[in-house]
Amino acid sequence: MRVQSLGRRAALGGVLLVLIGGLGWASTAAAQEDDLEQQAIQIEESLNCPLCEGFTLHECPLLICDQMRAVIRQKLAAGASREEIVASFVALYGEEVVNAPLLGEGFNWSAWLLPFLALAGGAAWLAYVLRDWHRRRGAIAELESVSARPPEEYIRRAEEELGEID
Repeated sequence: MRVQSLGRRAALGGVLLVLIGGLGWASTAAAQEDDLEQQAIQIEESLNCPLCEGFTLHECPLLICDQMRAVIRQKLAAGASREEIVASFVALYGEEVVNAPLLGEGFNWSAWLLPFLALAGGAAWLAYVLRDWHRRRGAIAELESVSARPPEEYIRRAEEELGEID
């Protein structure tokens, strides 16, 4: 009788181990699925809808975008990298489908950097002009304060001459 209870306990323990292992596998699979979903959303947000202006692939309601989102998930499930997926969409729809510049290619560098350089140059010029203006304003105020009152010698001399007239 004691042997039977040990057998039942062992069977029960084995069942519990299988359940715990199954739960661990299920949580790992769910975590991988969540990770793939997050990767898919990031890729969708980095691509533009090829038909709509101002919509990313993630937010566009068109049927073609639903199909494109499904293709992204299929490629991710097959093990494709983000770069491979984006490159395949660029090959199909052109560089306009990418939300950010492809900086490795010619004109794109200048098209994206030139506005920032112009802004920095404008800020430097404005700082120079304001500093120069402030410096000149201070020099003018100093000259006005010095030249506002004539020297004491001229005042004494003018009083003497005016006194002689009376």
